[in-house]
Amino acid sequence: MTDKSLLILSPLEMPTHPYASVPQLIAAAEASGCLVEGLDMNLEFHHWLFARERMEETLRKARLLLEAEGGASSHDSLEAGKAREILSAIDGMGEGFFFALDVTDRRGRGLRLQAVKLAVSLAFCVNDEETVSGVFGNVSPGGADPYSSRSLCNSLKNRTGLLDDFYDSFLPGFFAGKTFLFAGISIPFAWQAEPALRLAASIRRIVPGLPVVLGGSYVGMHLAETRAPELFDYFDAMFVGRGERQVIELHKAALSGRIDFSTIDGSVYMKNGKVCRTPLGNILPLDEVPAPKLTFDRSRYFCTEADHFLRLQLSMGCSWARCAFCNLSGCKLFPRQQASVDEAVRKVRSLLDLGIKRIFFGDDEADPGMLAEFAGAVIKEGLHFEWSINLRFHPLMDMEWALLLKQAGCSRIFVGLEHFDERILGSLNKGTTVKLIDECLNNLAWAGIAVTAYMMVGLPGESREDAEKSFGELVGRIREGLIENAIYSVFSITPGSPIAEDPQKYGITKVYPQECDLKPAIGDFEHDGISRREASALAARFERIIAEHRRKEG
Repeated sequence: MTDKSLLILSPLEMPTHPYASVPQLIAAAEASGCLVEGLDMNLEFHHWLFARERMEETLRKARLLLEAEGGASSHDSLEAGKAREILSAIDGMGEGFFFALDVTDRRGRGLRLQAVKLAVSLAFCVNDEETVSGVFGNVSPGGADPYSSRSLCNSLKNRTGLLDDFYDSFLPGFFAGKTFLFAGISIPFAWQAEPALRLAASIRRIVPGLPVVLGGSYVGMHLAETRAPELFDYFDAMFVGRGERQVIELHKAALSGRIDFSTIDGSVYMKNGKVCRTPLGNILPLDEVPAPKLTFDRSRYFCTEADHFLRLQLSMGCSWARCAFCNLSGCKLFPRQQASVDEAVRKVRSLLDLGIKRIFFGDDEADPGMLAEFAGAVIKEGLHFEWSINLRFHPLMDMEWALLLKQAGCSRIFVGLEHFDERILGSLNKGTTVKLIDECLNNLAWAGIAVTAYMMVGLPGESREDAEKSFGELVGRIREGLIENAIYSVFSITPGSPIAEDPQKYGITKVYPQECDLKPAIGDFEHDGISRREASALAARFERIIAEHRRKEG
């Protein structure tokens, strides 16, 4: 009998780094004496897709699609238009396109990310019957709505192109001669829902009797809400929350030969034809969560050696937890907790000893006071590494604070700035002002810490004039060197957020919910402001202008 479990990262995500979930879960499981193997199916899929012969076949199909465009249907013409645009970019790269898709070839290193995006977009464009256009976050093989149990089930009844072909090709060889207690699939993002469910179905077909479980942020926030028994035809159970304790408990139960999901906190499973749930118990304290295990071969990922980084958490949840658009506190899955400075430093040191040089602290919102203590300890211990982190603007972020973080190796801060209008900031309950924003930006700029700002457009009560003015303020600060980059999103009502609970309080007069059962964000609503369509167009234009500025600045 086997004594090993299998944890899998699902396609489709950028193949530049392994997502943090599986390395973190494996570290926690092994610390409890469990044997666990990791498999990055996202990485394996991209290596399979980028094989020279397969990619040349994709290019041949794309050119045939363009040749046949004259008599094509409107849908085919749309696909041909996409293919033409992508092919033009690929042809412009010449042979460098193939160099870039070979991770062992250093000649294509500088073009690697561009080539990866183009190759994936073209492959899905010409190989799948239904694909939402875009790259990664917008690609949905089979076209299922990840927020609808019915849509997912209907799509899974039929084979799609690339992913099912890949699973059929890869999985039999992987499982040959191997046995596992269970297979767990991590699904961090909504666009990975259908790829992960197709993966679960393939595993069940190839390895009958192997329990398959799902976990990850998307599962806890959305998929676990399902009431559709037929969805469980593809897996045995789901886990909500962080997952460390569930994986350990399931591993030990499987070793004993008696798996009973009703005894595992935070599990969603079928019993007597009904979807059942167990309450989420206490999560593992961050100080008891070990540093992630370096499970995967970094040389196989599509980035340069200097770009390799590892994710770690200093805290979880949000200390503010009052922003009107956010459901982080409302979802109850990620209660606020913080690692001790001593334990955080210990984890960092253990990673540096393994050759890690860059760390991204994936906190939802880091506490500036704790960061100052952490930075001081890093300097005292003589630890040298580059790091970045998420936070919100805070009065503690003075010049002394910024210089301390810079001395400790902080190179970039990601911050939810959202808007430059005082009225809108107040209505969102951000707890910030333009004055505070500018004070923090100036201090960070003087210290030499780059800032990436998250911005929003289409907020309740926001006029086009408000959006344009806020963007103008943003551009001014980019030109002054106070902000290096900005990422725009279009506002939608997130279930569980204060706005969702009382939309009229925030000026939303009518909401048109989608007919989906998995808690999608709602983009169709009425308010005294710009329409979602106009907001989307503005966000796209704003990002184009920012990207053009960055290109000119080099």
